[in-house]
Amino acid sequence: MTLALFWLLLSGHYTALIIAFGVASCVLVIVIATRMDAVDASPVRIVLKPVNFVKYWAWLAKEIFFSNIKVAKIVLGRELKISPSVFWIKADNLSELVRVTYANSITLTPGTVSIDVGDDWIEVHALTDETRDDLLAGKMTERVRTIGDST
Repeated sequence: MTLALFWLLLSGHYTALIIAFGVASCVLVIVIATRMDAVDASPVRIVLKPVNFVKYWAWLAKEIFFSNIKVAKIVLGRELKISPSVFWIKADNLSELVRVTYANSITLTPGTVSIDVGDDWIEVHALTDETRDDLLAGKMTERVRTIGDST
């Protein structure tokens, strides 16, 4: 509700139709969320370490920036120096939330995409051998491990 009011203030659109669509959207989201909880009935326990979480996202933003530059050089270069590969990264001893954050972080980083996530692994596609080797070195794994509880 707070976000809806915030959007309304920032948008400057105060017509009846826009407000009605906004209210209908909020009601729909509440109904869907309520039904999901009724069907699933297993709440998700989210335990994050706030300071580590902020540090991780700052580090990830830096990695995304430099990966963008690397991918741009590859794409704009005269020769297409790529060596695509698909491989698995161990994601054992990570809580479900941390494992999903890890997989999403891989996808957010240009040159890599998480294809599938299992209980103790993540399948990844990498554009170059360098990006594959960086992921396999485990630097991101260790960083993401600090943001929440391990299982």
